[in-house]
Amino acid sequence: MAIIVGCQSSDDDPPQTTNTVETAPVTPPPSPDTAPTPSPAEPEERPLPARTPPARAVTSEWLDVAGTPRSFVLATPGTYARARRYPLVLVLHGDGQDGSAMRAAFPFDDVSAEDAIVAYPSGAALGWNLYDPAESNQDLAFVIALVASLKARFAIDPARVFATGFSSGAFMLNQIGCRRPSLLRAIAPHSGGAPQEPRDPTATRWDNGFTRCADQTLGGGPAVMVIHGTADTLVTYDSGEFTASYWAYVDGCQPTRSLAGKTPECAVHDGCPAATPVVFCSIPSLEHTLWTGAAEATWRFFGAL
Repeated sequence: MAIIVGCQSSDDDPPQTTNTVETAPVTPPPSPDTAPTPSPAEPEERPLPARTPPARAVTSEWLDVAGTPRSFVLATPGTYARARRYPLVLVLHGDGQDGSAMRAAFPFDDVSAEDAIVAYPSGAALGWNLYDPAESNQDLAFVIALVASLKARFAIDPARVFATGFSSGAFMLNQIGCRRPSLLRAIAPHSGGAPQEPRDPTATRWDNGFTRCADQTLGGGPAVMVIHGTADTLVTYDSGEFTASYWAYVDGCQPTRSLAGKTPECAVHDGCPAATPVVFCSIPSLEHTLWTGAAEATWRFFGAL
């Protein structure tokens, strides 16, 4: 738009020049009623950080048993809550080890994680007293006292006290299951042997010749998962076979077995009572050493009870 500014001249006046000023077009500001409202900035969506549970508490502890200090390693969940009831799992070592060495070789609490309290007791003189009579057996007294002590300290489900063990520890488990069948809901002996009572004058035999511990009753044993390697020459494979047959007889199962399903190496005895299944896991080519799948299979077995 051009704006022209001019004046009328007289005859005596010199001619006036005309000044032209160019200006840029002016656009009026928008009305407040029509002005666009700026959109608020969208908040940036950020993923929530992953919540890692606190690390499990692992401690080396002592328990006085009739005046004798006994040691064990204890692993408790980092998310432990008194309002919850936890299974208790005992893990028994083989000869020449203690609880700490067993946890290093077979860290069962890595599998049970936040869902169980796990104890690794140490047998006397790096082994277990298998055959001294029950009433005077210091290792049996230790295991009984340990279970009672942990029940008093922690929120443990009394109906879900389990145990697994290797070699001498597996033999000890079978002795405990025979001598104190109500102490453990289930056992998982790995590379061990069936109960025997060569020193207890109160022990007898069942009609089929199997060892009968004092006060033992048919149908009153624990649930059992037996694990044994076919190439074990130290505790031979037939020892594992016999252990499974022993518990199948005591628990009221049939001698025949059917595949268990989720673990192809394992077969369950037919006709067992629902509360006391007996499973035999035959591990091809495994020598006298821990099966790499033992912890997972055992924890799955315990969890189904």
